[in-house]
Amino acid sequence: MITFLIPSYQPNHTLIDLVNECVQHPIRVIVVDDGGQAPFRPIFESLPAQVICLTHDVNQGKGAALKTGFQYILDHFSDERGVVVTLDGDGQHKVEDALALAKKTGQLEKAIMLGVRDFSSHDVPFKSRFGNKLTRFLTQFLIGFPISDTQTGLRAFTFDTLEFCLSIPENRYEYEMNMLLQAKKHNIHLLEHPIATVYIDNNSASHFNPVVDSLKIYLQIAKFALSSILSAVVDVSMFAFIYGLLKEDLLFRVIVATVLARIVSSMFNYTLNKTLVFQSKGDVSKSLMFYYILVVLVMLSSALLVYVFDVLIPISPIIIKVVVDGLLFFLSFNIQRRVIFKENEV
Repeated sequence: MITFLIPSYQPNHTLIDLVNECVQHPIRVIVVDDGGQAPFRPIFESLPAQVICLTHDVNQGKGAALKTGFQYILDHFSDERGVVVTLDGDGQHKVEDALALAKKTGQLEKAIMLGVRDFSSHDVPFKSRFGNKLTRFLTQFLIGFPISDTQTGLRAFTFDTLEFCLSIPENRYEYEMNMLLQAKKHNIHLLEHPIATVYIDNNSASHFNPVVDSLKIYLQIAKFALSSILSAVVDVSMFAFIYGLLKEDLLFRVIVATVLARIVSSMFNYTLNKTLVFQSKGDVSKSLMFYYILVVLVMLSSALLVYVFDVLIPISPIIIKVVVDGLLFFLSFNIQRRVIFKENEV
């Protein structure tokens, strides 16, 4: 069974037209009223009788509305294990595109099919064109492969992805972006299918803020950088403390203080990255082993690259060190996100 799930906040009559077209097909339609309040109740009351209408007393956000629908489907239709397709209620998604997505997704497992639009046309509103370009590069960096349309609300879900969708903590528009960012960690395949590019009234009804949405992506990188800075502070502080305690010769004091300080700071960094930056619940022993392998490789790579470029390029080794470690920072971030703190498949 195919289920269309439509979150809606303060809609106009376009929602009625969309739903009336949907019910012409043998599918289930669920609409979630995300706290639109009394002036908009007549629109929801005008929907066909066979439509399931769920209501939030107050506005909770698009992510919360989607999760309300996903939970209802799991609670009432878990024996069907069909396909769930989400559509926006503003008329920007065509029913035939949604049906095509459902058909392609029906034979898959652990997959989310994205209905992607063509942003190359000058007819696309600047807000959407700019927002997509801004977030597309960032998601490619974080996920490892390009997504043509990061903002699309037309998505088809296999039934076995709904629990994952419910586990994403965000409740507003960043929910859909974080779904893309977290899918790979949960071994969920992201696929694409082209759809029509439709904008009504220059997309004025959209609440998407491309700058804010992009900042959500930068936040994880910022947390990773903060974790690294705090770990460096711990490393230097522990070095100074241990160095001051020892009374042996200079070389011994430096070596022992460096090694012990690095052990403490790396454990501190591992804990921060696992619990706060990547929020991983994977096996500790496995991730800790790979983490320390990465620490050693990054340290050796830094030393080797600084030496090589210092020989080849007549500039200060300090500048070389800054550039090399900056590149290794992003490499380390990606390896930790995609490999070390990747969720184990359940």
